[in-house]
Amino acid sequence: MKQQQRKALALAAVLALASTCAAAQTPQRAAPAPRGAHAAADAGYKAYARKDYAAAIASAQRATQLAPARRDYWLLLAQAQLAAGQADAAEQSLNQAAQARGDDAALARARADVNRTRAQSAGEAMYAALRANDVRTAIAQGTLAVQYAPENAGFRLVLVQSLLQDNRFADADRVATETVALLPDSAAPLALRAYARQGLNRPVDAAADIDRAMAQRGISPATQRHLRLLGADLALAQGNPQRATELMQPLPADDTEVSARREVARQYAAAPAGAAPVALRTPTIDCSNAEAAQTCTVQATAAPPLPGFANATGAYRALEQKDYNRALEQARLATRASPLQRDWHLMHMNAAIAANEPQEAERAATAARHWAATR
Repeated sequence: MKQQQRKALALAAVLALASTCAAAQTPQRAAPAPRGAHAAADAGYKAYARKDYAAAIASAQRATQLAPARRDYWLLLAQAQLAAGQADAAEQSLNQAAQARGDDAALARARADVNRTRAQSAGEAMYAALRANDVRTAIAQGTLAVQYAPENAGFRLVLVQSLLQDNRFADADRVATETVALLPDSAAPLALRAYARQGLNRPVDAAADIDRAMAQRGISPATQRHLRLLGADLALAQGNPQRATELMQPLPADDTEVSARREVARQYAAAPAGAAPVALRTPTIDCSNAEAAQTCTVQATAAPPLPGFANATGAYRALEQKDYNRALEQARLATRASPLQRDWHLMHMNAAIAANEPQEAERAATAARHWAATR
């Protein structure tokens, strides 16, 4: 991928240099150069063509020293520096080129080349930071990548996902909204914006965005599945298990991620009024096909844990540590949060027996038998 990008940049640079050569032959756009400057520039073009960028830089520097008013020589220097990986120096040379008369279109193309290189570098740093779980650095580098390549959908969407991971919901909403405008037919920015708006406590807007994402034309069955899972997770986080169940209704029953979420919705629906909503996890994003599709795919994470999962885990741990009073306390919370979970009622029974609470143990055993019979 990197080699292809470098080839593309090199080709763009050659085309830009060809344009600047033509411009150099137009008297109205470029002043005549001293004989030594012309020879140095010619040597620079030839060195660039054979990919000897160090020699191209040296010759172009000589040409600009002898003829600083020639924009095409500054452009040659900038392109050689960029090809040599010296983006900062190339930008300085372009600033010098802007002070001289010449081909404005060639200057704009050269600036675009520098910006693409800077964007690619920042984008690679963003991905590396995410692989290292350094979300703050990923956000900083992603912001630079978007600044240099605002039209790059992949950089934008990964930046939004990184902002969501850092709970920067207002910034995620802003960048996602910009991306919706850039990609009006893509489901990805809408799905990410839905999560940002849920984080901003705007559940109605979040639900509207996920519905709009699912209604986009041309969505593959795999993408539609992920969008329905994302919508279900949003609904569970909003305390609306009925909507979560309805969103998953078209999905197959033997899908493990679907069945896990259906069980969460079932448990939550049976929980007492006022139960805490299910925690919402940031979706993942796949930009491996962004170059061809001009967008990325947003994917649901693993199913959220059952309500009371943390309490059940604490109860099991307390039983292992023989801290029976704490085990009973946590078991009560777990079964209250997920009253249909038979195994947790059995764990509650064991904790009550260990804590010498036989009547409570009997009630827990009865509940376990009841929910086992109704499944």
